Parts: sequence; structure tokens; C-alpha cells
Amino acid sequence: MPQQQHASQAGTALLSVLLLLSVVSALMVALLDEMLLSLNVSQNAQDSLLARYQATAAEALALNELEALLARNSGSLANVGNWNGKPLPVALDRGRMTVTISDYTACFNLNALVSSRAQRAGLTPRQSGLGTWPSAAEPRRTSLTMQRQFIALLEALEFSRGEAQRITAAIVDWLDSDRIAVSLGAEDGSYSAARGGYRTANQLLRSVTELLDIRGITPDIYARLAPSMCAHPSTKPAPINVNLLKVDQAPLLMMLMPRAITRDKARRVLAATPATGWQSVADFWDHPALIGLQPGASVLSQTVVKSQYFKLHVAVALDRGEAQQTALFAVTQTGPIRVARSWQGRL
Repeated sequence: MPQQQHASQAGTALLSVLLLLSVVSALMVALLDEMLLSLNVSQNAQDSLLARYQATAAEALALNELEALLARNSGSLANVGNWNGKPLPVALDRGRMTVTISDYTACFNLNALVSSRAQRAGLTPRQSGLGTWPSAAEPRRTSLTMQRQFIALLEALEFSRGEAQRITAAIVDWLDSDRIAVSLGAEDGSYSAARGGYRTANQLLRSVTELLDIRGITPDIYARLAPSMCAHPSTKPAPINVNLLKVDQAPLLMMLMPRAITRDKARRVLAATPATGWQSVADFWDHPALIGLQPGASVLSQTVVKSQYFKLHVAVALDRGEAQQTALFAVTQTGPIRVARSWQGRL
């Protein structure tokens, strides 16, 4: 009997030891998994940070390339060499990088839907601080001229008149500095009453993607608008480089003289753009399809043969890290300068 009791106790002890070993083994496995996860997270963070450094370095190189491009084209700027929007791959030790420089003038400057004191005073770009974003506190009021042009653009993009007016009013109220809703527009009351309510920005857009925050602009509407829109650090109309307009961007030409420039006329003119570009604005307006038109001073000032804004997009992919950087450059009297930068997004 004592022998049987001793054997039973030994068996119980063995089971206890085996159970303890199982628990310790499970804890060790969990600990090793946690350590491995921490190492992976740390490596991913390092790679992501390195990717951002690579993107920032590429920005400096792209700025040098942009300066060289402008120096080679001191008269007019066209897409000679197919540089506009062409992705340039760059090999890296542990991955790849793609750098894309694009013209940022073939668009409607959404911030021109309002006017600032500097614009109304007739200040030059240098005097009004081209390349710096105006203060959010600077009073801004509706620009009726640019509203009419924007509505004409939306109609050329095949929005109905009612849709165009509603979209325009909503954007104006988002940009202007007052709290009074314009007709068909919306101010804080309309936004705060919605689910997850917020307030209007009442300042200039830094990115076209901000349109998605504005009431009534759905992802579908945004997709139709975005290719023709831009956000410059100014309330002045975008000076459109006609040398870089593509045929499918005819609406941007139609909006300048909506009753005089039809879609057919606009497409014919753009299809006839010389390979080396128009050498002057006068050459452009002398095209046979535009003969007889009488563009006013404001229309003439919106058509140029040199670009004032450029966009840079850099995408970096390393072993475990990725980064996307977009930068906006403005051309000043002393050369191009960066005026905006965003990560994981597009201007």
C-alpha cells in the first residue's frame, strides 16, 4: 500500500512538472512572438523614416532639375522631351523611387473664387508674397467674376447649371472669411448639424483633396472635378500655360470665353499646338479657329506660355517601408521655391 501511494505521488509530481513545462513553453513562445513583432515594427518604422528621408532628398534634386528646365526654356515652356508628368524611376540600394515633375497651371485655381485685399489693391506677386500662403485672418470676399468662370467650367465638364451653382456656392462659403451663407451655400450651421459635425475652414485650400470635406461634394463629383482643379497659394486666377494643355482639357479653354469658344474650337486649337509650343500669347490667339474673338485683358492675363507653378510627386518603396511626398513649387523672380508639401497625399 505505501508503495502504491508513493507511485501515485510520483505520477502527480511528474504531471505537475509537465504542466509547468507546458505553461513555461507557452509563455516563451508568446514572448518570442512579441519580441519578433517588436523587431518587425521597429524595422518597419526605420524603413519608413528612411523612405521619407529619401523622398526629401529627391525633392532637392528635383528642384535643381526644375531650375535647369526653366533655364533651358527662358522664352516659352512646352513639353519638349515629354517631361511633363513623366515618371522617372530611380534605383535604390534596397528598393526603388519614382520622381514625377508636372506643370500645375493647366487647372482652375479654386482659391480664386474669393478675392483678398492684396489682389483688390492690385499688388504684384512679389509685393503680395508669391510663394507664401496668405494669412487665414486676411479678409476674403466672393469674386463674382471667377464664380461665373467656374460655373462655365463646370458646365463644360457636363454638370447641370443647378449643380454648378450649388457646388460653386458651397466652395465659396468654405473659403470666404465671413459666417454668412451665400445663396445655395452653407456655413457652420449646416456642417455642425450633420453627423460628426464640424465647421467650415474659412481659409484657402491647401490641397484639392479638401474638396471632399465640403458639403455636397461626393467622391463621384470629386473624381469629375479634380483633374481640372488646383489650389495655389494665391487668390489670383491660375495663369494657364496653353502650351501644356491637352486636347481633353478643352473645358479649361472654353471657360475663358464660354459663348465664343466652343468645344470643337477649343479642341482644334489645342490639337494644333506646335511641338515646341506657342512662342507668345499673341501667336496662340492668332490661330484661325480663334480669329475674330476679342479676349479682354483678364482673359489674356490667364493665358501664358510659361508656367508659374509646378508639382512634384515622389514615391519611395524600400524593403518594409513606403513614403509618398507631394510638393508645390512657385516660380518667383529669384527662381522656384517650395510653398507646400504633403505626405501620403496629392496637392
